[in-house]
Amino acid sequence: MGARLPAVIGAVLATTGLLIGAPLRAAADDDDDAVLDWVGSLGFPDLEGARFGKARDATGVVHGFVIREDEAGVRLILFTHDARITSVPAASFEPKSLGATARAFAAETADADPLDASTYPRLDVDPVRRLGPRGEATLLAWACRARGEEAVAGELLAAARRLRNVICRGGACPTGGGVPRDFLTAVHVDFAYASLWRLVIAFGDRSIARVDLLERLRRHAKRYPKDIFGYVGEGLIESLETMVKEDEERARAPKALGSLAGDALVSELIERLRDQGGKPTGRGDFDIFADADGAANRLVDLGTTALPMLERAKDDERLTRAVAFYEAEIFSHRVLRIGDCAKAIAERIRSSGS
Repeated sequence: MGARLPAVIGAVLATTGLLIGAPLRAAADDDDDAVLDWVGSLGFPDLEGARFGKARDATGVVHGFVIREDEAGVRLILFTHDARITSVPAASFEPKSLGATARAFAAETADADPLDASTYPRLDVDPVRRLGPRGEATLLAWACRARGEEAVAGELLAAARRLRNVICRGGACPTGGGVPRDFLTAVHVDFAYASLWRLVIAFGDRSIARVDLLERLRRHAKRYPKDIFGYVGEGLIESLETMVKEDEERARAPKALGSLAGDALVSELIERLRDQGGKPTGRGDFDIFADADGAANRLVDLGTTALPMLERAKDDERLTRAVAFYEAEIFSHRVLRIGDCAKAIAERIRSSGS
């Protein structure tokens, strides 16, 4: 048995997905310049003089601007919510006209059925970043304006305003009804959604240090202060700040498991659940015991002697490196807490009768 997500996430899943709403209304701060000024405030680099084109990287076909080209290949700034950089072989890079690409995308977007999200075009399809069609069109419009292509920027935004889908976490959108009613808020939702999804997935990559996750989370909170999806408000920043300090203290005085016994050993193994990984199995389950060398299996091996301290750890809200989800293609992801792992371990010990 793995660690299962709380039932409340099931309710989140039920209301997570492509939601179709009424046409987006105009707002006082919702004109094209206001929208593109907001995108520009996110810290994207200066694109002046950079060549535009498309290439293929590990995620598939991507579009972007060249920031460096040498014998090793081409480095591109991609059309993502966070200006992700990718490296591609020089031979795979195909120069394109920004204006022509933008006009073609604007035409496809204008032709899409607003009530049928399956007809919405995609500039890039990356299962990691998931910036939706409206966000892609808006980011492309910002790039066009930055390069003096004002007319096509307007075409893109006019087409993007027709797209009524927005992906929300439960009823947590600022309008309370799940669907923002003005375009600027809708774009904010799209960018925040993509940013948060990538951030939560990053917790499962143990090559990314906790201090770097903390910096990413702070940057996300600064860029998207409305906290539309509620995750930052659930204490993730505070939890990570505490854990980074703990990591520093633990590095100064490391404990070797071979020198520990009894409660001291159990306590140290519970602390090591902070780095617990495993395997997501979908539908809210996560198999922490798939991490063969993880602390979870060591605690199971200790048997019932570990139960008292595991019981006390069930309310531990500190974060692990285990990311569970209901469905990979919908943002139903959640970082498991140490308490979630403690519960699963206690259940495994009791079920085994050890």
